Amino acid sequence: MDELAETLGVDPIELRLRNDTQIEPELNKPFSSRHLAECLREGASASAGETRREACERSRRAVARRHGVASAIRGDLLKHASARARLESDGRLIVELAMTDIGTGSYTILTQVAAETMELPVDRVTVRLGDTNFPPTDGSGGSWGAATSGAAVLAACRKLKAALPSGSGKRRDRSPRPSWTTATPMTPSARISRKSAWIGIPARSACGACSACFAPPHSQCQDARSQMIGGMIWGIGAALMEGNHVDLALRLVHQPDLASYHVAVNAMLAQSTPCFSRRPTRMQPARQQGLGELGICGAGAAIINAIHNATGARIREFPATLDKLLPTLEALED
Repeated sequence: MDELAETLGVDPIELRLRNDTQIEPELNKPFSSRHLAECLREGASASAGETRREACERSRRAVARRHGVASAIRGDLLKHASARARLESDGRLIVELAMTDIGTGSYTILTQVAAETMELPVDRVTVRLGDTNFPPTDGSGGSWGAATSGAAVLAACRKLKAALPSGSGKRRDRSPRPSWTTATPMTPSARISRKSAWIGIPARSACGACSACFAPPHSQCQDARSQMIGGMIWGIGAALMEGNHVDLALRLVHQPDLASYHVAVNAMLAQSTPCFSRRPTRMQPARQQGLGELGICGAGAAIINAIHNATGARIREFPATLDKLLPTLEALED
């Protein structure tokens, strides 16, 4: 995209805006939500502010800096899931499903979905995961866990709420809690349980979250918030230092551990600043999007484009190490 913009003499952001679309080109279906244009404009505005501050610094240090931009989309891989919601005799809500929490906050997210749907405080909700005796799901991975399982939990809680005794949804007072949470506890035999399945997004639309990345400074404008700073740092490492080198004769990796494999660390990094474009998504009932991998999408490309704008070198293989820049830099000296 940057090479095309350079050839046409068009600003790289403007080129992306001219070619933005609300139709997924391969599936020929409309996106359920797509805010790439807003991300590009808002990210460019934030980056411009940084550029003005850097200009003052450059006048004192005589250091030239150029910026790069890239855009990205991470498709939502919605899978299948089922969940069971049960209201205990003491008014506590139990939610069970067989997915796992691999450290990405699934327990918290599903608790919030269940609590909001049932109008309960989160301390009255218990989510149980990771047992194959629970309703099956497609698990967690590929940024689909929270969105897919969240929809199943939402559906199960709606069914449970509809099955409550007549009048249980009415307020006894002005308290935000429903009357059934403060009424006389049910007997154990009166516990109510409902199970529901979620089979994915309707085929009439396409789903994905968008990102616009600017470097330097390492800023990135997203259309929702999740794990963005970590993804940006990962993108910096991929663009500048991370690479697997294999001895083809011995079939061995040269860097078998983190002592010899270079990764980005705090001492190497400038401030990474995500800005977030808060706009609604209409992709499925829980209105969630998977963002685990979006933070890295486009970050490396923005850095590589910034290197080209500063040096003239087009790096076509990560990482952009000095040996790949030297031919271009030597040609500039000649």
